[in-house]
Amino acid sequence: MGARLVQLGSDDAAERIRLGSEPFRIGRDPTLDLVLDAPSVSRQHARIEVDGAGHALVDLGSPNGTTLNGEPVRGRAPLRSGDLIGFAAAATFRYERTREIHPRVLAISIAGLLVAALAAAASWWGYHQRELERQVFAPALAQVEAGLLAREHDPAAAKAHLKSAIGILYRQGLLDDVERGSVFDEGLRRLEARRVPPIDLRAIFHELEARAAAPLAASGEPPCRLDGGEVAAFDACLRAGIGWLLAQLHQSGSDVPDEFVRQVGDTLRREHAFLSRTLRRGERYREMMRSELERKRMPPLLHYIAAIESGYRTEARSHAGAVGLWQFMPRTANDYGLRVGDGVDERQDPERSTQAAAQYLQHLVFEFGSDALLLALAGYNFGQERVRGRLKQLDDPFHDRSYWRLVERGLLPAETAAYVARFAAAALAGEAGLPDEETLRAAGY
Repeated sequence: MGARLVQLGSDDAAERIRLGSEPFRIGRDPTLDLVLDAPSVSRQHARIEVDGAGHALVDLGSPNGTTLNGEPVRGRAPLRSGDLIGFAAAATFRYERTREIHPRVLAISIAGLLVAALAAAASWWGYHQRELERQVFAPALAQVEAGLLAREHDPAAAKAHLKSAIGILYRQGLLDDVERGSVFDEGLRRLEARRVPPIDLRAIFHELEARAAAPLAASGEPPCRLDGGEVAAFDACLRAGIGWLLAQLHQSGSDVPDEFVRQVGDTLRREHAFLSRTLRRGERYREMMRSELERKRMPPLLHYIAAIESGYRTEARSHAGAVGLWQFMPRTANDYGLRVGDGVDERQDPERSTQAAAQYLQHLVFEFGSDALLLALAGYNFGQERVRGRLKQLDDPFHDRSYWRLVERGLLPAETAAYVARFAAAALAGEAGLPDEETLRAAGY
C-alpha cells in the first residue's frame, strides 16, 4: 500500500501529493517538500514520517499548531486513511492510503515512468524556481525599488531598504554559501542579476553609505555638568549627557531606553571610587589615545574603553590572560601586529597597544557599520562572532541591526549590556564631571 495527501477544496491533480519512504517536510520555506505560503505557517512547520507500514504526523513546534481531525497534534501521531490534517488553519489535507502498482505492471511501465519522473522533476524544478522568485526575490526586489526611490531625498532610508532586501535573502538561506566579509556585496550582486533593467546596486549602496554616514562629530562641551547643579536637574542632565555622548559616537540619541539611563546612573554610584581613581590615572595617556583614534578616524572618546577594561593600567592582567591597557588576548594581539612571547609583550606598551586597539575598533566599525558603533562596543566585550550570531536571531538582522534591539530581546548577556553602560558612565564622568556620591544618592541612584 502507498499513501498520498489530497488538499481539500482543490480539484487540481497537482494537489494530490504522493508520500514515499522519506520524511516529507511541510512549511513556508521554499526548499521544503510542501510549501504553504501563509503568514500563519512556520518556516519548518511539520513533518510526515514512515511509521511501520503507514505514516505518522509530527508537529515541529509551530506557534500556530498542526491539527489531526480537528485536535492539536502533540508529538507524534499515527495516520489512518481518511484522516484530516490542518496546518495553522492555512490549508487542510486528507491522508489517503493507495494501492501499490503490481511489480509486473511496474516492470512493463518502467520506461514510461522514467520519462514521467524526468518530466515531474523538471516541473518541480520549474515550480520551485517560480516559488523562489515569488516568495523571496519579488519582495527583495520591492525593497530595492523602494530604496532607489528614496535615493535622492533620504539616503539613510534608501540604505535601510537595500539592507532589508539583503536580509530577505539572508533569512531564506540564500547567502549561506557566501564568505562573511562578502555578504553585502554578493547579496546585492544576486539582486542585480534579477532586476530589469540592470543597475549597479553595489556602487549605489556604497554611495549611500558615504552620504548617510554622520560626519566626524565636532569637538564640543557636554550640554551640562554632572558634578554641579541642583539634584532636581540631575536626571535631565544625565539624559542630555548620554545624548551628547552618542552624538560624539555618530549614533542616534533619540531612542535611548529609560533603563539604559538608569544603568548609567547606577554605574556612576556603584563604581564611584573606581572611576575617580581611573580618571586620575588616565590623564597621562588621554592625549596620546585620542590622537591615535583620530588618526584612524575613530571617535576619540573611545579611549574610555581602556578605562573600563583596565582602569588605564598597563600591567593589568585578567584571569583569562588578557593584558594591558586594552586587555588584548594573545591571539588578537598577534592579529593586530603586537609581539607577544620570547620575553616581549607589547600589550603592555601604551602606544603600540593603542595603535592596535584603534585598528581593531576600525575593523569592528567596518563589520557592524558606522551607524552601529554600540554594536562594535558589544563586540569588543562579547566577541564580534557572537554578536553577529545574535543579530541573525533578529527578525530582520540587516534592517533591525540595533544594539538596543538586541538588549530588548535579551540576546546579549547581562555583562555585555552592562559593559556599554559602564563605558557611557566612564566617558560622561571624564567629560562632564564625576558627580559626588551624595548627589547620586539624592537623585535616587
